[in-house]
Amino acid sequence: MYFSGLHRAIRDLEEKKFYDIALVFLSAKGYPDLSIVDGSGDGGRDVTSSWGHIRFQLSVQKDWQKKLNKEATATKRAGRHHFVYITNRRIRDNEREQFIQSEYVERGNVELTIFDLDSIATTLSLPGRIAATYERLGLVVNSKISASPKEIALSSTLLFSKEARELRDNVLEASIKSQLFVTPGIAETQLIEAVAKLYGTDNLAGSAAQALQRLRGMSAVALRGGLLYLSDEATAEIAAAKEDFVQAKTLDVTRLTKTYGISDDQANSLIEVALEILARRGNFDGDNAYEVQLGQLIADNSLSRRRHQLYSDLATLACARVAQYGEALDHIFGTDTFDIFRVLGRNTDVVALLDSSVAMPLLFGLSFSNAHSRYGIGAAALHRMCKAHQISIKVPRPYLNEMATHGKKALEYLAMYNLIGEEPRSVLKSSGNAYISHYSHIREMPEFAGKLSLQQFLSHFGLIREATTWAIENRIENLLGNFNIEVVSMPNWTDEIRRKVAIEKKYDPPVIIDHDATVCTYLRQETNFGFVFATWDNSLTKLVENLSRIYADTPSRVVDFLSMSRAANYESEQTISLLDSLIYCDERKTEALAKKIEGIRSADTAYELQHFADQARQSANASIEPAQLLEPFFHE
Repeated sequence: MYFSGLHRAIRDLEEKKFYDIALVFLSAKGYPDLSIVDGSGDGGRDVTSSWGHIRFQLSVQKDWQKKLNKEATATKRAGRHHFVYITNRRIRDNEREQFIQSEYVERGNVELTIFDLDSIATTLSLPGRIAATYERLGLVVNSKISASPKEIALSSTLLFSKEARELRDNVLEASIKSQLFVTPGIAETQLIEAVAKLYGTDNLAGSAAQALQRLRGMSAVALRGGLLYLSDEATAEIAAAKEDFVQAKTLDVTRLTKTYGISDDQANSLIEVALEILARRGNFDGDNAYEVQLGQLIADNSLSRRRHQLYSDLATLACARVAQYGEALDHIFGTDTFDIFRVLGRNTDVVALLDSSVAMPLLFGLSFSNAHSRYGIGAAALHRMCKAHQISIKVPRPYLNEMATHGKKALEYLAMYNLIGEEPRSVLKSSGNAYISHYSHIREMPEFAGKLSLQQFLSHFGLIREATTWAIENRIENLLGNFNIEVVSMPNWTDEIRRKVAIEKKYDPPVIIDHDATVCTYLRQETNFGFVFATWDNSLTKLVENLSRIYADTPSRVVDFLSMSRAANYESEQTISLLDSLIYCDERKTEALAKKIEGIRSADTAYELQHFADQARQSANASIEPAQLLEPFFHE
């Protein structure tokens, strides 16, 4: 839906602006560690990358043939064998082919990849790229994205389904075990960082830590002297999986070395890149990052004239079986913020709405320090995930009143708290009052011990005896605003919705029913946003179920949902290697998700596709782990 507008905008860009957009494009393609090098002002600019064997050139020059030949020759002189040329000029397929066949001066010496205007606009108009591109261009993204029923069903399956969650968990467990197999005796923080880095997103750090907890619970991983080691049984399991793959790969290496007269190392490199392409159902002669790497290897090994025979041999590798279900893994670790947009009514504007039980521990944690409690951990993890996905956080105004009222009740504890002994004070960690509970958790921390009294803690939120509810609300709203959390006004509740709330919450005071009815009315009537409604009150989630633009659940389940996606920030994207994951993960779990995806692809009717989406959402609640396991998501 964005292609035509981007095409025009990129075509008309002045030189420096185009260079910015070209970097976004190259990053989207998976090239790592990019930076622009000052040029000579001849209509072109060099780009450096950590892939030093490739030379990049950005150009706005109209005479692209002359410019391209000049730079290809410079590439050869620099001792490189692959040249990537990026231009905002449109180069038709027949022009490209004619140039390469009859005019390209370094044909056979320097492998050539051309990205033209059409290529750039196509890639950057896809979900996951468009927001950063539009921001660079100073354009406004439509608040609704285009998404077919199949795309919605696929995104729902990837974000909610039991199959997707089980596969992701299994892959993370396998990655932890393979990492410990290679580097035994590693600290937990280093291990989690290494696994998260492997998949190119910090969002997985919490899930990786959960996976480590499960492995320790199963005695597959042990802690000795503060360092982590695999058990003998887990070591044997990883060794067996690796040996099975190595045996098949050895046969392939032997075949390639005999057929093409190359070394074992060269054959190994060709196989590893080919497997990455096969796992993604890519094309050996395509222009994505691994496909370009294969072209580079072919050029380096002087195999350009035999490339088609080589493609055939790589497609029938004995070890290619490991890549059979690679696409399912690629889907899992390729989900991003735009998948969230699709499943929340195709809205690019998504709001995290917090009820008072979630908003209070979040505000306390941001103002002082997070508490290691069920509510504190859940709120902190939710805040981190919303920041990663750039989802705005809002608190309904009625719940602001509840936060103030709750605080006034905390004041009633003040005189008694100053009289009781140390042991009763520690019991107050489990107090039903959020203010008292949070203070009881943090008061012994070194930064607060003996320095922060309960009275000081409460007064920070405007809670002093002479303060009115109105004044306290103003203070709390101001504090929330300091953390970019907006208090949003609500419409009046409707009689129908209030009746439904009253039935669900028949033992609650009328004022609470009024507040919840107001919020539910807002969620039903506000159609310009997608909503993530975080609440510990299960009765409220029932009142907004079956509205596709709303995901209402506990903070622990919301965090699990959000952590399934990487942030839609092009600067954090990279092309991840699937090979190690495919070698060690459980094939049954990859097959289960692959079958789901294939079912979606083959579905013909809206009914079938809606069934996939509904089934994924319904199974989600049953498969989420308890809130206590959110601990790994918590970072000071």
